[in-house]
Amino acid sequence: MKRFLKQPMVGLLLLLVLPAAFASSAANDWQLVLEKPEGKMWQGQSAEFLILALNPPAGKMELEIADTADFAVATRSAVRLERNNQPALAFPVRLTPLKAGELTLPVFTLGSHQTGSSESVTVSTPVETDDMSIHVSFDTDSVYLGQTLSVNFEWITSIHPNALQAVNILLPVFEHADILPVEPWDAFVSSDQNAIGLPVGSRRIIARWHRMGGDRFRIHFHYKVQPQKAGVFELPPALLLASADPVLMRNSPQDFRGSRLPAHFDNNFFQAERGVTREPPVRLMTRAEPLRFEVKSLPSEVPENFSGMIGRPDIIVAAEPDEVHQGEPMQLRFEITHPDPEVARLPELHTMTAFTNSFDVPADIGPGTYENGVKIVRQSLFPGNADTTEIPSVIFSYFDPETGHFHNYTTPSIPLTVMPVERFNVSTSALSDDMELRNPVKPDQSGIWSHNWSQELVSQAHEKNRFRALFLFALLVSPPGLIVFGALSTIQEKWKACRGDSAITQLCDELKTGSDPLAPLSAYFYRRIALPPSKLNSQALAVALSQSGISDALNQEVCQWLDQYQQDYASRTNDTQPASARHEALAGLMQRLDKALPGDRVPAAKGVRS
Repeated sequence: MKRFLKQPMVGLLLLLVLPAAFASSAANDWQLVLEKPEGKMWQGQSAEFLILALNPPAGKMELEIADTADFAVATRSAVRLERNNQPALAFPVRLTPLKAGELTLPVFTLGSHQTGSSESVTVSTPVETDDMSIHVSFDTDSVYLGQTLSVNFEWITSIHPNALQAVNILLPVFEHADILPVEPWDAFVSSDQNAIGLPVGSRRIIARWHRMGGDRFRIHFHYKVQPQKAGVFELPPALLLASADPVLMRNSPQDFRGSRLPAHFDNNFFQAERGVTREPPVRLMTRAEPLRFEVKSLPSEVPENFSGMIGRPDIIVAAEPDEVHQGEPMQLRFEITHPDPEVARLPELHTMTAFTNSFDVPADIGPGTYENGVKIVRQSLFPGNADTTEIPSVIFSYFDPETGHFHNYTTPSIPLTVMPVERFNVSTSALSDDMELRNPVKPDQSGIWSHNWSQELVSQAHEKNRFRALFLFALLVSPPGLIVFGALSTIQEKWKACRGDSAITQLCDELKTGSDPLAPLSAYFYRRIALPPSKLNSQALAVALSQSGISDALNQEVCQWLDQYQQDYASRTNDTQPASARHEALAGLMQRLDKALPGDRVPAAKGVRS
């Protein structure tokens, strides 16, 4: 009897345990693979690593990277691809070696898996050269927490820029975890005549180049940084690493006229590693002096209304307009003059009772613009009371680094005329002999005073019979009609959204504007074939299109167009073909290519047009 009972119990346990075991096995049946880049790694030159999850489990996965002092680390969004006929989730990681020799890679953790702690790479060091020099300096060596430092970078080279194939600049002040880079209001822009884009770590900074005496060139830019904590910062030397063509180093046949591509375009001004058949490229390096600065703490007793400003501001406030109806939008214009306008912040008006009592104040405020170093900020307001006669003062506290104390700053009040609107006013009613509400009642002849109650009672039966059939018909037809109408609009919106977010649609829309086609073209190829904008040249494009299964004829036609356009841009020649005709021809060519390519590989950012 016991044996008979025991066997069914064993079977029942197996039925309960085996499905859970199979589910657990399926969840853990995936692999974590580290793909290293091919070729030699060099100190200061970034390299792309791929962290692959083969047969990844369902659900969101986040990559964790251990701290390392040997590499500067930058990550990108994960992409889905195939490896060995298996689905894979790839996490691109860019590692920039800060040292030379045998370096241990940081441990990468994904879910319950992680790479080995003994994974390493061999990093070679370039040759230090006297033909180039860089200088990095700050405008001061001591600031208070909340202030910014101005960073000045200068690169002087006697190597002809045409000989430089690849360049990377490493500024430790930009890579420090406790220092925030801030673009200055007067940063160089790509429309400047001598503008040139420099790859500085993981960002691109617009610089200017100038020819000096002899064969030397000067390339320079300025930037700002804001330390996020107090203390003494000691930074290692900045590095500039370059790969140069030795033949062009000895004799460059062409004069340097600047970048052949727009400076803001995310492409190497120094083309990354062209194939050199005559002599191998020479790896060169130069370094600056180490830097040190101090960040002082603010006093411990910080006022409640402290705005975060370090240094006394000068603020001019104006109402736009100064006459407005109730409920209509208006704006407060703040003109802020401050030593650090990029980080100067106003107090949040939607938290101040003086404003919320009379105005509806949105929480969102624009980022601000600049006019000759003066920051312009606009705050929207909606006056709600007709008896409002002024915009109240804005009172906040700032820290004065000269005295070491906090002080209050008060903006003047601004006269305002708010014209009443009837729909905002409340009807009066007598409350007592000595009290009544404001805004007197205005009788309306079409209101209750003109109602004939007896006529209304007599006509109720006729109106009821007249509209009963229409009411019942509407009651039966309306719900299905609303459902159908709502479904049609939803389908139409989704179709428009999918069509508008497609890479080819965004590209054609940009081409219709008549702007330079290289930037939208680089965004298109990044989405469709995962070709980074920094590698958009005819050689890399031909390889990528071939791997995507594009025919040789179409591949050659697209690459020839790119070569021809870049040559025309470099020579600054005036093409006899109008820009609109050229853009229309390019749109037709790209539509044919888009039909031959598979679906989007890299989705567009949500809410952002390429």
